[in-house]
Amino acid sequence: QQRELLKNFKIPARTMVNFLMTLEDHYVKDIPYHNHLHAADVTQSTHILLNSPNLEVLLITLKTQFFTKRNFTLQSVFTPLEMLSALFASCIHDVDHPGVTNQYLINTGTIFFLISLKVLVNGLF
Repeated sequence: QQRELLKNFKIPARTMVNFLMTLEDHYVKDIPYHNHLHAADVTQSTHILLNSPNLEVLLITLKTQFFTKRNFTLQSVFTPLEMLSALFASCIHDVDHPGVTNQYLINTGTIFFLISLKVLVNGLF
């Protein structure tokens, strides 16, 4: 609410609630770590990090040193789209995670991993 992302991007509150509930349903529930609680924890941590004065000071310092000598505020450090993107990525980062290591997936030739790896590699190059 404090960022007014729903308002800025014209996302109806009901649509966001439906999205989050659907997203939660796609997290595997019977694995101990990469589940919906982990996603909520990462999303909350991202929210706190985006509000961190230390992060603001670091980014302002970097931008000042490398780009210009003007003052920055947190709002100008990250655009609303960057904030929404960071929070969105935090929510979805482990959707459908099977709860095993990448090496296990490679060793077993799991189709999920092979498809994900192909998508990742194609996206990078």
